[in-house]
Order: sequence, then C-alpha cells, then structure tokens
Amino acid sequence: DEEKPAKKAAGTFYGREREADTMYDLEHLDEHEYRKYSAWYSSYQKELTKFEKKELALRQFNSEIATTISERRLHWIMDLDTPHARLRKLKSQLCPSTAERETQLLSQYLALRKMPKRANIESWLDSWEELLQLMAAAEMAELKGTRAQRDFLDSVQSTDDSWATSQRISMIAKQEMGGSFMSAVSLIGQFRLYYRQMKPIASTLGTFAALGDARQSQPSQVTDKPQTNCPCGEKHPFIDCPYVNPAKRSWGWIADPDTKKKFDTIRSKGDGSRISVVLRSVEAKLKKWAQAISKPQSAAFDDGVTTSGRSSNACLQLQVGAVQQPPSLLTRWILDPGSNLHVVNDEILAGGQRIPIKEWGEVEITINTPRGTSLIKLTWVAYIPSFFTSLVSLSRCRTMGIEFDSGRDCLYQKSPKNVVCKLSSQGGHWLMD
Repeated sequence: DEEKPAKKAAGTFYGREREADTMYDLEHLDEHEYRKYSAWYSSYQKELTKFEKKELALRQFNSEIATTISERRLHWIMDLDTPHARLRKLKSQLCPSTAERETQLLSQYLALRKMPKRANIESWLDSWEELLQLMAAAEMAELKGTRAQRDFLDSVQSTDDSWATSQRISMIAKQEMGGSFMSAVSLIGQFRLYYRQMKPIASTLGTFAALGDARQSQPSQVTDKPQTNCPCGEKHPFIDCPYVNPAKRSWGWIADPDTKKKFDTIRSKGDGSRISVVLRSVEAKLKKWAQAISKPQSAAFDDGVTTSGRSSNACLQLQVGAVQQPPSLLTRWILDPGSNLHVVNDEILAGGQRIPIKEWGEVEITINTPRGTSLIKLTWVAYIPSFFTSLVSLSRCRTMGIEFDSGRDCLYQKSPKNVVCKLSSQGGHWLMD
C-alpha cells in the first residue's frame, strides 16, 4: 500500500482565495488550474497501472510458490503473506549452508576423479567443466594452484597414458621456469580436442594390420542391432540379401530355386501386401543406384598431399578388378589407423606383361557402399612387396572428413548418416574391398 500512488482531489489544485464552508471541486478550477490537474492525473493513471500490474504479478507468484512445493512443507509458509517472506522461510529450511554445499561439491569431485570404465567420455568431460565452475564460485581449496590439473591428469592416465605424461612434463617445465600452466578448464578442452581426433584409433582397434595376420584368433563381432527375418532364411534387411542385391552375392553364389520362387511370389502380391511393397521399393532403389554408377567415377579418399619428403619416381595407376576372389589378406585392402601412408604389395597385369608399381603411385580400388560397389582413388601409395597385405591409411582419409565407426563397421564422411564404405571384419582387421 505504501508504494501505491496517492490520489488527490481536484480541489487541491485550486490556488485562489478560498471561502469558508465551500467544497472545491473540478468545476471550481480555472483554465490554468485545470491544466495542472490534467497533467497530474495523466501521470497518476500511469503510475497506478504500473502498480496494479506489479501487484497482480506478486499475487500470482505468491500463489505459485504454494502450488509448487510439497504438501508436507505447506505449513512453513501458510502464515506468510508475501513472496519475499515465503522465499526466505524456504531458503532457511531447504538451502544448504556454505559448509554443507562445499561438502557436497567435494564428494562429487572425488567421485568424478574415478573415471567409470564404461563412461561416455564427452559427458564425463562436461561434468568436469560444470563441477569446476561450481567449485570456483565456492572458492574451494581444491582449485588452488595446479591441484585440479594434476587430479584431472590422474583421471585420464588410464585412458591415455602418453597424453597425460606429456602434459605433466609441460606443467613441470612451466613451474620450473616460473610460468603458469593452463587452467583446469583449458586442460579439459585440450583433452577433448585430442580425444576427438584420436578416438577412432584409441577406442576401436585393438590390433593394426602392419603387426601381422591374426589368423582368425578372435571371434567375429556380435552386433546388438535388431535383424529382420528374410524369406531367404537369414536375418537381414532386403538390401543385404543376395537374392535382391547382386552386390551382396559372394564368390560362386548360386540361387536356390525354391527360395527364388518365394521372392517371385512376394513380388506378385501387389500393393495389398506390405512386404511386397517394401521388396519392390528396395529393388527400385537398387536399380536406380546401379544406373547412377554405371559409369563409375573414383571418389577421392585423401587430399592428394604426400606425407613423405621423397620425390615420386613413377605415377602409375593400379585398378583392382571388381571380380570377387576368395578372401586372403595377401590380396585385400585393410583399414589401418596406425599408418600415415597407403601401402600396396601387389603388381598389375597389363596385357601380357607384369608391370611392377614403381615406389609411389595412385591406386583405384573397389569398395562396398550402401548402394553397391564403387571406386575410390588413393594417392601417394607406397609399393612395399614385403608387406603381407595392402593398407589404407585412416589418417590420410581423415583429411577428407572421413571417420571410422567400429560399432557399425563402416566409414562415414562428415556426418554419421553419410556412410561411404561398408567394412567387413576378418582376423581382427577391417577389410575395405
């Protein structure tokens, strides 16, 4: 009520000599007095409207407080009329003290330092950054000096020992020179960038192709993805069925007459059958894709920049035929994250002569894509006859935005939805061709 603008009677603006026992009102004002009254009344109406809006908002807020807290807590505020009084009461009852808050933050900090084995690294790093901000606001001693940086390096030591060790060496060198090391938040940001770049290597592959043939020592990967029952008897979608997609037919594949009749029967059912509609839709898409790649152009899988200082003595092209051969690592192309150059160990038949690849060259290979087979071109490929297989360097491909997804056994470009190569697992290696 104290903030409510006071209302004045019109007679208060009467400035001339007054007569006793006369109630002066608007009708007694002259022109000059009336203009003063009109100016005041206009300002009064604005102030009154503002006050009424504020009062309405406070009443709504006061009611909102009562409706949003637990019914068991209503007795705390029922005798209080203003939002300010109610909020102060709730704060005194529910808000932890500074000591309690610091104890909670310290408990969370100690738990966060122990990195869970199956943690999502990105979420874990987000939790670190959020908790450090809260601890900085509370001015906790754990953030003094380089304590937080050392604690974070201890946490990531088991994930990447080499990175943590290099950062420790850098921190010690800075301290000995009297300088200051980067903040804990900056250190977390550095690790986030490093992890994103090294994730395909550190989190997916257990062996590298250049270390030798695993000879089927590991069981094949098991996928959690739901599979569809196909009329051929296998569990896979139509696009992966050899009776529908010719690109999925292995070496020496022969169609079973009874199974082929099943597919013919499904196709003949028309639009009334959902499975028939799906089958014919998949076949139409495969036909469209086949027409689109009838004259294939090799896609670039690297930027064409050499990682070696050596000059190129020859630049011949090798094109591996699309005819599928029985699997052998000697004649296969393996994805290798541990190499910074492509390697080939084979020769090419050109007419009736064998022409060896001279040291460096360009190679075109056939890969499997979601739309069938396609050609890709690799540049600055090293010819090393002593290698037991041929390698495709993942680090060279990443300059084109190509990343490796071990969960789906594929390579994608820029977006996980844009799959450019479907890989197959054999002996602990990922085969591209």
